[in-house]
Amino acid sequence: MIRPGIRLGLGLGLGLGLAILGRAAAALAGTLHAEDAQALGSALSEASAGDVILLAPGDYGAVELRGQRFDPPITIRSARPGGAVFDSLSVSGSDGLRFVAIHVSHPGNGAARSRVVEIEDSNRIEIVEAEVNGRVDDVFDGHFGIYIQGGEGLRLVGIRVHDVKHGIAVFGARDVTVAENRMEDIGEDSFKFAGVDGVLVENNTGPERMFPAEGAHEDFMQFQGGPSRRVTIRGNVFLPQNSPYAQGIFVAGDGGHADILIEENIIATAMLRGISVNEGSRITIRRNTVVGLPSKRGTIAGVVAPDGATVEENIWSGKRGQQIGSNIVVQGTDPAEAYHYDAIFRNALRQPAPRLADLAPVAGGPGATLGAVRRLRTLLGNP
Repeated sequence: MIRPGIRLGLGLGLGLGLAILGRAAAALAGTLHAEDAQALGSALSEASAGDVILLAPGDYGAVELRGQRFDPPITIRSARPGGAVFDSLSVSGSDGLRFVAIHVSHPGNGAARSRVVEIEDSNRIEIVEAEVNGRVDDVFDGHFGIYIQGGEGLRLVGIRVHDVKHGIAVFGARDVTVAENRMEDIGEDSFKFAGVDGVLVENNTGPERMFPAEGAHEDFMQFQGGPSRRVTIRGNVFLPQNSPYAQGIFVAGDGGHADILIEENIIATAMLRGISVNEGSRITIRRNTVVGLPSKRGTIAGVVAPDGATVEENIWSGKRGQQIGSNIVVQGTDPAEAYHYDAIFRNALRQPAPRLADLAPVAGGPGATLGAVRRLRTLLGNP
């Protein structure tokens, strides 16, 4: 059961009136302190634009914020990283809230489409260096970790999301950054997007362990529904160790996608579609490394792009090793044939799946200059 927390909205006793917005813009930033849910509510009612609310360690219950608007934003920060714990966090119709180092830990498993963190029709909301999870009990069939619907100017950076069905979902939002987040112990999709415009998805790490229900359709990153535009997917890593049948980056949906750049991602999968864009205009897929994990089809995981797309300097996996333009296709069937895994990577055929160090390029081989080699070297501390 979710414990009582705070619920704040315009027109409520602890809420902000419109008059406070005028004085907030002119006030000097300060620091307020809260040690429990009631004190957090009082601090929010007193806060001026630019203020910091410092949260003492403790349990703040379910936190619901409506109509909170600050320009410049206020910061709600846990004094000790992870020390301020919320059962859930819901933000709607708000503008200018920044949450730092909080822990949102739902006490239950949740039902279908329930959310641990929900942000709806809100602008300039940030969650930074946080932890978000459902109940830690080896059940993964309920929650979204973070669910965003609408809004713009949103940032999710440096968040650990675990023990949920879906990690982060962003629908119908503009100007969004999803960066440096880490997924762990996920039931199905790590990242889901639909109908977004102006999105950076950068340097995120997918789960090593996935726990799909029977018949689940797993993806590391899936774009679905309405068209997405002006999207950059860069530097992300997905090396699952226990459940290889998850697609990598899958852009499908209703069509109309445009201006999508997919570069320097590192993906391992036993599915055919390592990186797949069904259709769209001005699509660029370059310098990615896609490694096929063993399956009944062999070690095959490819790159699929629509007509007219730019596809260059990638490495992907197929039945036969070959060069296609500036891309190479590696094969895991015959070490004596061209472009075998062992001629490209240090140990890409490691069982059950490679880790980053296993994908280090063989000196002088094609992998030394193609694929996501720059990102790999940075991650291995050898830029």
